[in-house]
Amino acid sequence: MPKRQDCQIEQPSQCGAVNKRNKLQTALSDGNLGRAREILSGRVTSSPFSSQLYEQFGVVLLQIGDYSEAGKFLFLSGVHRPEYEAAIALFVRRYSRAGWQSLVESFPRRVKRGTWRALPANVRAALEANGAPRQNDGQYIFKTLRAHPVGRISCWRMVLLFLAILLAGLLVSVVVAYLHVLANGG
Repeated sequence: MPKRQDCQIEQPSQCGAVNKRNKLQTALSDGNLGRAREILSGRVTSSPFSSQLYEQFGVVLLQIGDYSEAGKFLFLSGVHRPEYEAAIALFVRRYSRAGWQSLVESFPRRVKRGTWRALPANVRAALEANGAPRQNDGQYIFKTLRAHPVGRISCWRMVLLFLAILLAGLLVSVVVAYLHVLANGG
C-alpha cells in the first residue's frame, strides 16, 4: 500500500497514527465490529490508560454483545450513560463477588501496572464502595493488590484438608466398628 505523499514529506512521525486512525474509522464505518474490536484491543494493551479509548472499546464490545467485557471497559472509562449501566452492573456484580480484589484483578494489565491517580475519580470511588481501601493517588494498583491479597486456598491446603477429612472418616469408621464388636459381645 503506497504511503500518502504528505506523510513522506511533511510529518513522517504522524503518518502511522493517521493510518491507524483511518483503519479504525474504516472498520467502524463499514460495520466491521470484529476488526474494530481487534484494533482497539491492540491499542488497549499497548497504550497508557485513556478514558476515551476505554469508552470507545466498551461501546464496540457492547455493540458486539459482549456485555461483561463491555462493562469492564465502560466502568474503567468512568463515563456513565444510561445505555452503559446494565453492562457496568453486570461486570461489577460478576467480578466483585469475591471482593474488590477480584474486580481489580480482572482489569487489563496496563491498568494494574498504573497508579490509582490514572483512574477517573468516580472509578476510584466505586472501588472504595466495593471495599477497596482508600489509597494514596501515587501508589501503584498492583502494589495495593499485593498488600491485600484475596483469601485463596492454595493447592497444598486443599490436599491437607482432603487428607484430614479422610483421616477423620477412617477414625470414625474404626470407632464405629469397635463399638459394634463390643455391642455384639465379642
